[in-house]
This record gives sequence, structure tokens and C-alpha cells, in this order.
Amino acid sequence: MMDVNKQTDDKDKTPDVSIIAKLEHLSLEASPGMVRALSIIPYESQKRFLVMLKDIVPTTVPSNVMNAVVSVNKGGGAVVTVALASIHLTYEAIVNIRRWWNGEISGKRCCKTIIDSLATIGGSVGGGFAGVVVGALGGPVGMIIGAIGGGMLGGQLAKGLSQWMTEKIFDVPKSEALENAYNFFNLRNHASNHQINTAYRQKCLEYHPDRRGSEEMFHKVQMEMAVIKAAKGELYS
Repeated sequence: MMDVNKQTDDKDKTPDVSIIAKLEHLSLEASPGMVRALSIIPYESQKRFLVMLKDIVPTTVPSNVMNAVVSVNKGGGAVVTVALASIHLTYEAIVNIRRWWNGEISGKRCCKTIIDSLATIGGSVGGGFAGVVVGALGGPVGMIIGAIGGGMLGGQLAKGLSQWMTEKIFDVPKSEALENAYNFFNLRNHASNHQINTAYRQKCLEYHPDRRGSEEMFHKVQMEMAVIKAAKGELYS
């Protein structure tokens, strides 16, 4: 005889993905990515996230990234001057960059994992305010940033990023990769966290897809910031 209580419990473990379809700003391409991302998030977090999503992602999403930066700064208080800013990378990418920096995996493997994760979850980073705020939450939730933006990482973009990451980050000594990262932001290697955050946000504003910037350059900004955060022990997942 079927256990009625068990049947109810099983039913409860199905996330209400219809919420995703009701978010008008999400593109049709973004929804499948969001569903895939939800399947990776622990069940206990799925329902809380779906409920939270309706509150933090309004149907009319401001596309001006500066508004997002101001909002995050107000919520984070002194965090901007104490810790390095959050980055727009998948949870899997962040974990593997940290493992590479700590010598646990090779640069080649890390590069492949990053490209694969962007292609699986969704490569675009659009979504303005939603993307920044969700990314600032940290943890596995960060994996759905790409899905919110919509679209998949194109083959040509993936190839270009892979080659660039190999040449500038993963196929050189870590000290050189770190030097390249500081040079990318036009900073000296003894720059303060405040100076690093300022340079990082300027690059984000310059290249963010919502502002018709280069998606490839925006990904590069995130990767270079990730290297600096890893070197400072602030690359959290």
C-alpha cells in the first residue's frame, strides 16, 4: 500500500519552476538555464530561492549597472572598503579557480571547467540589477547569474576566452598571472582593496553587456578580479 505521507513529501520536492516563467524580463533562452541551475542547488534552498527571486527580481529590471552598484553598496555598508567586491562567475568556476591557485588542479583543467560551466549554465551576464544583487549573495546561488542573463556562451566567444585565459592566467606562473591581473586594472600590486574595487567597478561599467559593452571583455574583467581575490584569500564560494 502506498504511503500517503511519502507521496506528499515527494511532491513537495518538486520546485515550482512556473515562477520562472512568470518573470517577464527573462528571455525564453534564459528559462531553461535557470531550471538547470535550480537542479544543482540543494533542495532545501530551492523553494527559498524561488520565493526570494520574486522579491529581488522585479518585472521591470533597471539596466543601469550604476544603480546596482549603489544598491549593493548601501546593503553592504563598509564591505566595499574592507573586502574585495563580488564577481560575476559561476559557483563552479570560483571553486575551481581557488583549487587551481592552491595547486590542487592544473591550469588546463581549470580553464576547461570554467568554459564548460559558462556554456552549461548560460554565458551571458545581462540582467542589470538582478545579476549584481544575486551575485552578491554568494554561495551556490551565484551559479544562476548566467541563467538570469539568458543565452548560451557562443563557440567563438568560448574559444577566444579559452585562449586568453591560457595565455594570461593558466599557462604562466601564478606570480605572473597576478601581475597581469593588476596590470589589467592599471594598478600596482600594493593597491588597496578600495582602489581595486574602484578599478573593477569601472571596468564592469565600461564592458557590461547591459550597456552595450563587450561580453568577452566583461568575462575577462571577472577572471582578472578572481585571480586577485584568490591571491588575497578572498575568493569565496
